[in-house]
Amino acid sequence: MKKYIQEKKTRLNNYIEKELKEYSDDFSRFNNWGYDSFSRIPEFISRGKMIRGALVYLGFEAFGGKDISIADPLAAAIELLHAGFLIHDDIMDRDDLRRGKPAIHVSLRDKFDNSFTDSGKTAENIAICLGNICYFTAFNFINDRRISMLFNREAIITGLGQMDDLYLSSSKEIPDHEKTLNIYRLKTARYTFSLPLKAGAILAGADEKTLKTLNELGIEIGTLFQMRDDELNFYGDADKTGKPAGSDIREGKKTLIYSLLLHHSDQKHAEFINQSLGNQNLNNDDIKKLQEISIDCGAKEKHEKIASEFHLKAIEIINYLDIDENSRTVLKNILNYSYKRGY
Repeated sequence: MKKYIQEKKTRLNNYIEKELKEYSDDFSRFNNWGYDSFSRIPEFISRGKMIRGALVYLGFEAFGGKDISIADPLAAAIELLHAGFLIHDDIMDRDDLRRGKPAIHVSLRDKFDNSFTDSGKTAENIAICLGNICYFTAFNFINDRRISMLFNREAIITGLGQMDDLYLSSSKEIPDHEKTLNIYRLKTARYTFSLPLKAGAILAGADEKTLKTLNELGIEIGTLFQMRDDELNFYGDADKTGKPAGSDIREGKKTLIYSLLLHHSDQKHAEFINQSLGNQNLNNDDIKKLQEISIDCGAKEKHEKIASEFHLKAIEIINYLDIDENSRTVLKNILNYSYKRGY
C-alpha cells in the first residue's frame, strides 16, 4: 500500500506543482496574493499522504483504465477540494497545527506585524479566501459533466455533515451512536473514499452496479478511518499525529469515543467527563485520567468492537468486487491502514 500511494503521490505532486505554476504566473499579474496563494497551496497539499488522489488512480486502474494521465486532473481536483476543507476546518476548530506544522491561518498570521489592528482575524479571513480558491481551482480540473455533478454533490454533502458536527459541538445534546456515525459518513467517509473511488471508476467506464458497490465500500472504510482518527486524537502521541492528545475533547467535539465514555462510565466520573468537553484548560493529566476511565469502563473496547465490524464488512465488499488481484490487494492494504494506522 505504501509503495502504491507513494508512487501516486510523487506523480500527483509533480502534476499539481506544474499546473499551479501556470496559475501562479497568470494570477500574479493581479496582485501579490496570486503568487502567494499558488505557492502556498501545492506545499500544503504535499504535506499530506494524498490518499484521496491515489484512490482516484486506483478506481481508474482497477476497472480497466489504461492511460493514467487521464486521471491526473481528477486526482488533483480531489486533493484541492481536501485542502480547502482542511484550511477552513482548522479555522473553525481553532487548530494551530496541521500535519505537524502551523495551520494555514497561523502561517499567514506570522506575515503581519503590530501595525495591524487584528492580525489573527485578518489571517483567518485571508485563509478562508485561500480555501475558496482551492475549491474554485478544483472545479477547473474536472471536464466530465457526470463527474462534475458527482463531485459537487459530495462536496455539498460534506458541508452538511460539517454543519451537523458544528451544531452538535455547540449544543448540550449528546448524540446517540448512530447520529455520530452518520456525521462521520457525511463529513469524512463519502468524500475521502467513496468519491475518489467512484470518480476514477467512472473515468474507466464502470457500470452503475459497480459504482453503488464502491459507494458502500467507501462509506465502510471512511467511517472506520474517522473512528481511528478519533482514537489517535484521544490516545495518540502528538509527535506522530501532529496534534496534542485530547484536542477533540478540548474543542468540544462529540466523537463516538466521547459518547461511549459518557454512556459506559460510572456515576462518580460523569461530572468530570461532562466538564471536560469543550474545556480548553484541560492538562495532560486530565486527558490521561479520561483515557484511564475509558479503558476501565469498557468504552475503548466497545469502540474497537464497532471498528472491527466496519472492517469485516469492508473486506466482504472488497472480495465481492470484480477486479484484478493487485487492485484487490491494494484496496485491502488501504483498509488495513485505515483500521490499524498508528499501531
